[in-house]
Order: sequence, then structure tokens, then C-alpha cells
Amino acid sequence: MKLTRVAGVFSCAAILCALAACGGGGSGSAPGTPAAGGAKSTTLNGMVAMGSPLEGVTVTAYETDGSSCGSATTKSDGTYSMPITCTVPFLLEANTAQGLLVAPWVNSTTIASYMNVTPLTTGLFFGSIAQSGTQSAMLQALAASDQVQLNSYQTSIIVDLQALYPSSDYGVDWPSVDLVTTPFQANHTGIDLVLDQTALALPDATHNSVTITNTNTDQQFSINTPGASTPSLSSVQALTPIASSVVPVNTTIQFSDINYQQALSSTPGSTGSILDAGNGATGSVTFGLSPSTTANFVTNDGGYSWGAPLVYGNGFDSNVSDQRLPAVAMLCRTVASDGTGSNHQKSTDVLIPSDAVPVTDTTQLVGVSFNRYFEDCLQGGTEPATATGNNFSFDGQGNATVIVSGQSLNVTATQMTGALTSTPLVSLGGQAGSTVFSAFRYTTAFGLTRYVLVEHGSDGGSSNYVGVWLQ
Repeated sequence: MKLTRVAGVFSCAAILCALAACGGGGSGSAPGTPAAGGAKSTTLNGMVAMGSPLEGVTVTAYETDGSSCGSATTKSDGTYSMPITCTVPFLLEANTAQGLLVAPWVNSTTIASYMNVTPLTTGLFFGSIAQSGTQSAMLQALAASDQVQLNSYQTSIIVDLQALYPSSDYGVDWPSVDLVTTPFQANHTGIDLVLDQTALALPDATHNSVTITNTNTDQQFSINTPGASTPSLSSVQALTPIASSVVPVNTTIQFSDINYQQALSSTPGSTGSILDAGNGATGSVTFGLSPSTTANFVTNDGGYSWGAPLVYGNGFDSNVSDQRLPAVAMLCRTVASDGTGSNHQKSTDVLIPSDAVPVTDTTQLVGVSFNRYFEDCLQGGTEPATATGNNFSFDGQGNATVIVSGQSLNVTATQMTGALTSTPLVSLGGQAGSTVFSAFRYTTAFGLTRYVLVEHGSDGGSSNYVGVWLQ
């Protein structure tokens, strides 16, 4: 995002029943006083987050008979405070654009006083009950749940989480973490950084396992036998592309093209294509406004080597040869007196897969957080690249918060929906000119549902730009 012209990932499988009538289990031992069972009256605090805090999201507590025993709305930092009168076991629920988040409580000897509601607590819940997603199966499993069983699941899961998100990289002391009761801040560090880079797949009609994926490293592990006394976990492994994502060599894949000099619109201005000739061979990419431009590139195990007139390019989401990806590509050319660095490297085009689904309403982005920004084929749009500190997120009402270059900007849901439908935001962040956004939902080669946000700004002349926000 250009504040001046000076330089400078939760995919949730479908849940097969509505949990509005479901109760739940619980995890861990939160601070509180012992109770003798039965109904309890207390105040429950906690955090609802998927990397970014989820503001304005309704959190509801349900008992096993389907009755509600508490409700609250999250604050700007993702926290909530909820008066509850719940009988153990119970379940917290929060709806987001990427699926339902839940957190269980089954400890009948301790009053619940703090509970997180995140993709990790959701994975814990579905990993500890029967594989079936039917309401009756979940209610039966929850009625039989106990703290010993849930602790056993959590201990095993945290071993794999520690391997998937090493403490040295994420700063999380995993042995001391309870996924439900350990407080954290939604500030993109520690546990929250883990959530930024977590994709969760729940059991559905096509698979029986709970899968947690690190979207930064493309590694994952699965809980293969939910409902057993002890979970059977797969080892952390690299992702394998799904068969439908692999295309024959010398097959041309079509893309939509957003060019930096096109009219300020949320609709792509032209089309592009990529012909991948196979690993080590020379392919071609077509891009740009009419008349279009063609450049060569070579696919290799490390990515793509782009040829003239491109000076650089980014292929996002996958560098594996002979797939229909890159799902998103940014192309950079030399633009005199503009761009970044000594070669005036400027992002002129962003390619989006032609089968990506446009998102034109921010209610479809509730809970989605983009923590990587690229412009001029550099993370952060700066040289040297800025790998941290940029974030674009949507709260429970669809309002957007943008953090870039240490500056925090707020955009209302109405304004942001307008910007997604070609009504420019004027003077965003105090910069001259106008800005629109194009949002898309697409499927990666590994079967993950992801979102991308393309930023297109203009103040006239060659200083128009395109940038990409990625999960």
C-alpha cells in the first residue's frame, strides 16, 4: 500500500450440521473455583481470533440440550466478556466467513472463567469426538466426553503443533500451552502468529480426519481417528498436490489480469495466460493491456526464472512444476522514474486464476486476515523487503483495519464494500488519489481455500500501482 510514493492462510471444510442446537465439551483447567456440578452463574472472558482479532462477532454458549446459556459480542481486540449460566459440558460458538469456530468445556470441577475460540480449539473439539458430523453423533460424543480424554488429545496434538510451528520460529512455549485456556493477544506474535498461518480442515463427506496445515511452510498433520481414546496422528509432512490441480505439460492456463494502468475498477481489465512447458523447460506468460505482451520463463524446483521484458515475478502459493498454479502471480517490469530499487522494478500486472470466485461484499470476508503485502515484487513493497508489520483484516461486521508502515487505518464495511465494487476510496491513509480493491476466493493445488486481495491505486500518470494482500 502506497502511503507515499517513496519506497515504502483458516480454510475450514464444510461442517455437516448446524451446531445451533449442540452442546459441547471442554478443555484444560482455567482459573476458577471448584463447583459441585449443576447450573453455574459466572462471567466468562476470552479471545476470538484467527490471527487477527474478530471484532463484532457474536459468541454463544450452548448446553448439550441445545439451550443457550450465554452470549456476548467481541470487542475491537477480539476479547469478550459473557455472563453465563451453563451446566457442564457446554460449547462456545462463533460464526466467521471461513466457517464456525468452537471451543469446548467439560471440566465439571472448575468454573470456566477464560476460553479462547480459535481454529486450534475447533480442531481440538472435532478431533476428540466421533468422526461423524451429524448432530446426534456429536451430542452423544459430548455427553460421554471427560477431561482426561480431552487432555490426552490435547497433549498429542501439541506435540505435532510444536513440530509444525517450532518455538524457535514462533516464540510459543508449547508444553505450557492449553489451547482453550491460555490467554494471548491478537497481535500477530506467538500463538496469534500460529493462527495467522493455520488452515484447518474438518471431517466431511470426503474425508474423516482433522487436518492442520502451516500455510507458510506447506506442511501439515492429521488427526486420523477422532473419537478414539488416544488420537492417531500423522507425522508432520509436506503437502501433496491434489490430482485435479496437476495439468499436462504444455497446457495453457487462463488468468484474469489486473494492470496498473487500467481504469480504476475492481474488475480485471484484461486476460492473461501461462503455458508451463515442464520443469527446466521454457514456458511463456501473456499479460498486460491490449496489445498484450508475452515473456518467457523457466520453471525449476526453486520457483520461476522470468525473462524479458519482465525483470522479476512472484508466483504465489506453489512453485511445483506442471500444476495449474501459481494461483496468483505478480509481474514486474522496469518503469523509468518509478518502481523500486536501482532497476525501477514495478509491479505492473497481477494474474488471478480465471476460475477464482470474486468477493464483492465484506460480509464474505469476516474473520479473514491478510498478513503479507507485495508490491513491486517485494514483500512490503520496500527495498529491503519488509516481511512483518503489514496486516489487512475484517471484523465481525465487515469493517476493515489496515496496518502498514506502522500506521493503522480503519475503513467501514460500507466503504470497503464500495471499494470492492469499483467505488474508490479517496485519500486512503492520507495519500493523494484513489484506491479500489479486488477480492477473490480460490483453491490452491493442495485443496486449501484461500483469499487474495488486490489493491489498485491511482493519482494519475505513471504512479498508478497494483499490490497484493495474501493470507
